[in-house]
Amino acid sequence: MKAVRFASSLIGSLSGGASDPGAILAAADAARDRGDWAAAARDYACYLKLKPDHADIWVQLGNVSKEEHRIDASMAAYRKALALGLNTSDTHLQLGHLHKVMGDRQGAIESYLHALDFTPFNLHAFEELERMGLVDQANEILLRKHAPSHRTEQLVVFDISDLVFYIGHHDNLSGIQRVQCCMIQAVMKYGLHDPRDLRFISYDRDLRAFRSVCPDSFLALLDDLALPKERRKATFDAAAARHGRLFPQEPLAAFLRPGRTTVVLLGAAWVIPEYASLIVNLKRSHDARFAMLFHDFIPIYARETCDQGTAVVFREFVDQVLPIVDLAMCVSRSTERDLKRYCSESGFPVPPTLVTQLGTSFDEFFPRSEAATPPPAGVRARDPFVLFVSTIEGRKNHNFMFETWRTLVERGVDVPRLVCVGRIGWRAEAFLTNLLESDYLGGRIELREDVSDEALNALYRDCLFTVFPSVYEGWGLPIGESLGHGKLCVLADNSSLPEVAGEFGCFIPLDDVETAADSIAGLLGDPDRLAEYEQAIAARFAPLRWEDVARRVVEGCLALQRGEMPAFQRPRIVPGTEYTVKKLQGGFDGLLGRAMLEAMEEAFGAPIMGGTAKAAHRVAGLLARDTNWFPAERWGSWALHERAGLQFALDPADIAADSEIVLYAAFTFVAPMMGARIRLLAGGAALGDERMVDSANPVLAWPLPVAELRRRASESVDGMLAIDLRFELAGVTPAMREASRAIDPRELTFGLRSFVLLGAGAMAERLKIAERNAYKIAC
Repeated sequence: MKAVRFASSLIGSLSGGASDPGAILAAADAARDRGDWAAAARDYACYLKLKPDHADIWVQLGNVSKEEHRIDASMAAYRKALALGLNTSDTHLQLGHLHKVMGDRQGAIESYLHALDFTPFNLHAFEELERMGLVDQANEILLRKHAPSHRTEQLVVFDISDLVFYIGHHDNLSGIQRVQCCMIQAVMKYGLHDPRDLRFISYDRDLRAFRSVCPDSFLALLDDLALPKERRKATFDAAAARHGRLFPQEPLAAFLRPGRTTVVLLGAAWVIPEYASLIVNLKRSHDARFAMLFHDFIPIYARETCDQGTAVVFREFVDQVLPIVDLAMCVSRSTERDLKRYCSESGFPVPPTLVTQLGTSFDEFFPRSEAATPPPAGVRARDPFVLFVSTIEGRKNHNFMFETWRTLVERGVDVPRLVCVGRIGWRAEAFLTNLLESDYLGGRIELREDVSDEALNALYRDCLFTVFPSVYEGWGLPIGESLGHGKLCVLADNSSLPEVAGEFGCFIPLDDVETAADSIAGLLGDPDRLAEYEQAIAARFAPLRWEDVARRVVEGCLALQRGEMPAFQRPRIVPGTEYTVKKLQGGFDGLLGRAMLEAMEEAFGAPIMGGTAKAAHRVAGLLARDTNWFPAERWGSWALHERAGLQFALDPADIAADSEIVLYAAFTFVAPMMGARIRLLAGGAALGDERMVDSANPVLAWPLPVAELRRRASESVDGMLAIDLRFELAGVTPAMREASRAIDPRELTFGLRSFVLLGAGAMAERLKIAERNAYKIAC
């Protein structure tokens, strides 16, 4: 009756004295849509006076009343809808929002959890719980009520996070983005895996979580992006894509198949902070495997040729991702060799590898527009030209070709134009300086940027031959494109380039301009020889098809799932070794002398035991964190909420002689948390007593009975104990949270700097820790 009395109190006169329920409802909806909450509430109430059993409209009345901050009225309307039988997911979602507005956290949690109990799955309720730090409880409901148990086939999940990020920033695809699009489209076009057993996911940076991407919308967008910009029709939210959100559907727990899932990364995920930690948590939460395509190791083995910031980020990324890769797919044998070399040099075990190669041309999925106007005939009828397709940057070696062309000119050779197609990039200064000072070598060298696919195809078709003198590549797509157009490529004999060219390349040395000039002059002066190359290419060159490349990827993933090797899910933690959880720092450029040494000591320092932590131990510490941490910072990692944990593997042999081991943890607490308490849980149950928070940077210790630890651990396939530890704060008041929020909008509570396990016999190490911390360790 309270809801009916409230509705009656809102009834006023509609314009024109309308009494038709349909007209009244239309007016209410219009007022709602324009944000006139008072008018909408009045008109919905008027409608409900005539149609009091319309439960959906009671929810609408509750919504607009909530917008007016009429809390009691909103609650009464929602309860009336429930009383009328509208016990739906959306009703409980709206109730959750109302409790949230009221500041009733527990009421909001209960309503959101209730909303998840319905089918179809309610993404909004899940995300509200996610923001509140209750993703584990939300996932439990999904696994119980929504997980697709009827499919027993292997699930292949493509992580397209970097592609989504890219298309949020750029209109056109290029390079690695085109490669992964062609692979994905080939999987679909040629039916290489059942669509029911394929998913696409993207990492939402705002939610700090993966979401599935609607496959139909995503694939339609890929088709659309292959068209010239003026012909595209598909729409998407570019601003949301820049944060990783594209056609979102479900969280992982709603569709992943434990023990039957492989996540595949084809792109460049180093743009995502702490990507390896995200994947390793996905793997251990859902018993999944991880396959990754390595394109090259240029930022490591040709660092001088690329942006130094990129080189630092790439190395940090590789150091974290290598331990968790179950299948390392490589675009070439050269990249495979580099991967194995880096593992050997850095102390990482070499993961299983698979060489995929890449397709010869993008034309299949980025076709030439039939309606496009062909290049003017004059472009083809002018003097002959040689084509150089590549980003204009130092590594591609344009300056070497300039010197070669200048040598030919000085010899009196009537050289054709050298047409350089590509955007201007990193470290091209020497080449550009030579061009400007020589007036583009007297007009014999041209630069062309932003060339369309149609124009590029025409350039390939009409050129004499192509050149590609790169000093280092992971593959070398322009070589394949040249051969695919029937044209000889003059190229360097290094890295992956011979793999792409095979018998159809003309190789030149990069340390001898004179010899390179001899080779070019020989081709220019002997048309018959050039024709022989083209005849051989036409007769014997077999283009690599994207179907074959994609098939290798899919078959590799399925073989990985069938394999007997256990997937990496947890780092092994060895007692006596300190593990930091700081951000990895791959470079100290710009620092000199003592400043550089101090920065390195801070980055590598082990705060509990002193000294430095080795690279492998710094990586293991980061990978041991569960999902409840913010990205690592230079000092350590903040907890995402008031609880966060560590998940690692412990070899039973390492603790066989101990009845008890001790966990030492170096914490950082924000000032408002003083007076709270922190406790340790193992397998969900408390271990030992709570510790009082009374200092900002304490080292706390918890004795762990080995028998109890074994009982609460689950034994993994490889004989290791799977240990789940969690730190939880207790006694945190709303005032503490508000004070923390005033300091930092993330509402920080505690952070972890490092941790170490010590056996009962490690008395020297225990004494050392006590001395370093002035004997103030809480046990």
